[in-house]
Amino acid sequence: MTTNISIGIPFGELNVRRTTNLTQLSDVVTNNDNIGIGTGAIVGTTATKIVAIGVNAGNDGADVKEESVMIGYEAGAFGCGESTIAIGRSAGHGVNAKDADDSVIIGPRACNGLSGTYGDDCVVIGSDAGGGGTGTSSIAIGDTASAKGSSTIAIGKKAGFGATSTTNSVIIGDLAASDTGSYSIKAVAIGTQAGQDAMGEQSTAVGHRAYAPGQYATALGTSTVATELGSVALGVGAQATASNSLAALDFSQAGGQNNVCIGKSAQSSNDNCIVLNASGSTLASTGTDAFYVKPIKVEATVNLENHVNLALSSTGFTQILMYSPSTGEIRAVTQPTIP
Repeated sequence: MTTNISIGIPFGELNVRRTTNLTQLSDVVTNNDNIGIGTGAIVGTTATKIVAIGVNAGNDGADVKEESVMIGYEAGAFGCGESTIAIGRSAGHGVNAKDADDSVIIGPRACNGLSGTYGDDCVVIGSDAGGGGTGTSSIAIGDTASAKGSSTIAIGKKAGFGATSTTNSVIIGDLAASDTGSYSIKAVAIGTQAGQDAMGEQSTAVGHRAYAPGQYATALGTSTVATELGSVALGVGAQATASNSLAALDFSQAGGQNNVCIGKSAQSSNDNCIVLNASGSTLASTGTDAFYVKPIKVEATVNLENHVNLALSSTGFTQILMYSPSTGEIRAVTQPTIP
């Protein structure tokens, strides 16, 4: 014999009975192996093997699917997906949350939005988490955390809240990817406010307020910025704002294309430059297609003519390097004139 247990005003609108203690359960209509406890629990359901505990839990019984579990006031009140668990006040109470099969929804008002789509096989844990929808096979953990893209992980308070298309992405940290903006696929944002309003395709932003909106961009460190295709920023406040540029160490800036700026406060706004700085102060490029270095050790005065002639007479050597102590620039000179 299948059984159907209800405490309170039982589900079903016919033969409504009120039970006041467990000894009266033998008088309840038995069918479908369901358990409903609470006024309005799983009203009108035809599904089987359901557990609904709480006032109005699974109240729209027609949209409650097989083997679902709803625990809490109005948990799954608009319906619940097959083999889905919804625990908490109004958990899974979103308009379309009933579409999520084989999912786990835990927390007050989790998956409780008025719009959005809800995919299967998702895990949503936290108050107000998953409010705007969940992607298939996604995970959202934290107060108001959201993982709308499929196979996306969002962990932290409001993590992923602003991201709408971050499939196959990882978002970890309070307020990471939380603002409305431009978000792409296969991205990683880890750290408080990391990727706050943008994540480029296959980009990586790690660190407090790390920001990598460029495609294939990488930003590692507090307040690092990598905005363009293939740009890389490493170190506190480092900024790589042109394509295929590298800014490494604190406050370095690569603002020209194909730049390599290494060292604290190494900077270039010109294209195709290398800036290597260990001077302790700012070293910036002054032109394109150039190489800048500080410091360079200065040796004692030597016979320049002998050194130049020796270098140029060596097989394969046709140029010598000249250095400007004021700008830090190194240049190659062909057949220099010796005074």
